[in-house]
Amino acid sequence: MGSQGTGDQVSITTRGLVSMVILLLHIRLTDGAAPVQLVDIQISDDIITCSSTGIYPEPKLTWSTDPPSDLSPDNGTSQKSTSTKVNSQGLYDIISTKPYTGNQTNICTVTYGTREKTTSLRQQDLPVTCIFSEECVLPCSYQPGKDEIIHWVKLDNIRVHSYYYSKDQLEQQDQQYKQRTALFNNQILEGNASLLLSNVTVQDQGRYKCYTSTIKGNQESFINIIVEAPVRLVDIQISNDIITCSSTGIYPEPKLTWSTDPPSDLSPDNGTSQTTTSTKVNSQGLYDITSTKPYTGNQTNICTVTCGTREKTATLQTKKNAKGKHKMVECMLLQRVM
Repeated sequence: MGSQGTGDQVSITTRGLVSMVILLLHIRLTDGAAPVQLVDIQISDDIITCSSTGIYPEPKLTWSTDPPSDLSPDNGTSQKSTSTKVNSQGLYDIISTKPYTGNQTNICTVTYGTREKTTSLRQQDLPVTCIFSEECVLPCSYQPGKDEIIHWVKLDNIRVHSYYYSKDQLEQQDQQYKQRTALFNNQILEGNASLLLSNVTVQDQGRYKCYTSTIKGNQESFINIIVEAPVRLVDIQISNDIITCSSTGIYPEPKLTWSTDPPSDLSPDNGTSQTTTSTKVNSQGLYDITSTKPYTGNQTNICTVTCGTREKTATLQTKKNAKGKHKMVECMLLQRVM
């Protein structure tokens, strides 16, 4: 009898728990408490896909752009396709695709009941020029909100820096970025997810993704790092009627040209048989360049090294004395940004 009573009590208790779970689930659903947990946005072959799962009541999905385009907001044109389905739990999954809108931020908004959640994708890369061995800021901003998540990733899937649970999370950080990254932690609550990258290397060049997420939504933006090591010094020397011009530690690959003042028949000299120019890459991935040419007497010999949009020039003027030896009378450096 005792064991049977215990079994009845267990059965009653089990039924009570099941009833409670069903009641709580009913309250969640009828109260609209199956909210959007995540709105995911991806791009492939110029088609953007936005999706979200496990929502109740039935959601709506709309597209827009910033700045607005002629098709923004896009609530049903032939250019997009949206579908919803009910999963085994009675919750809704929604997915939509549309053509990529270039040079704009593409915004996907999922609305359920009186609430909505938004995600955005800025596919156009923002170019950022970083100087070799110095610090560089990669800008990224988002709409402030609670439960901030920040992920910086170098494509393809190299983890650069992560932040969540209100602190930096660097356990999965790639080795090449160790002790070289930092967020502006005192500005995260204001929507600043920018990354400070120190001791920039040539290997840092490439495409980066900044992913941010809060309770208000998530977004992605892309940065393209361009590394430069500008010309620091152009050295020019003369020996045995041969002039040598050289410069080291430059990136990207530089060009070297010769000229004279007043101009000679061989000026400018960009590759004649009288000029020999060579470049090599050092252990840091930077370029060293050297060029030689015959001495052009009684003229100013000009050597110009160009890197990207900048150039630096060295000049050398020599005269022969009574004994036929060269005497250097002028040497100067000029720098110009094109």
